[in-house]
Amino acid sequence: MSFTGLTALAHDNGYRVVVYLAGTKLNLCKQTSERLEKDLIKVAAKNNSAYKVHKDPTVEETEDIVGHLSMSTKPTILIPILKHYDHIQNLTAVFTSEDFKNVMANETVLIIDDEADQASLNSYGHSNSKKDEERPSATYDAILKMRAVLPGNTYIQYTATPQANILISMQDLLSPKSHTLLTPGEGYIGG
Repeated sequence: MSFTGLTALAHDNGYRVVVYLAGTKLNLCKQTSERLEKDLIKVAAKNNSAYKVHKDPTVEETEDIVGHLSMSTKPTILIPILKHYDHIQNLTAVFTSEDFKNVMANETVLIIDDEADQASLNSYGHSNSKKDEERPSATYDAILKMRAVLPGNTYIQYTATPQANILISMQDLLSPKSHTLLTPGEGYIGG
């Protein structure tokens, strides 16, 4: 619910694109898409132009995304994708198209990384600490490259197990600049 609320705030503040790195399993990506549909799209049904969802797009869908971004109603484009380097590279290809760059000039993209402790971080971090050469894991590298092609982006990490995110090197590009503890709901059992 927190990142659904964050999405609504992003829309209210003029963000045009929100990307969700929606977990490493298909069921997590599906769950995120369904939650967005239920909590945002159906609630905004009276204003059906407020949001447009493009689930796991490929470069072939660039024209549709650019078309929605060009609408006079300025909908927020919601893009839930599987957190896998192939899917992230597909989205990066959309972001590097000239049409996308033209319509998104000077805009900031919000990236929400759900379960940010899974696959996003460089899984070669420990072995890299023993060598002179840095080697990025595939998903980590894909995230960095996606962020690098965007003129501006805000990267928000969500996880119930933040230890890995908080303890990575502060020089790491995915190291959080700040963190906020959300109060767990009733009945939560965990760290």
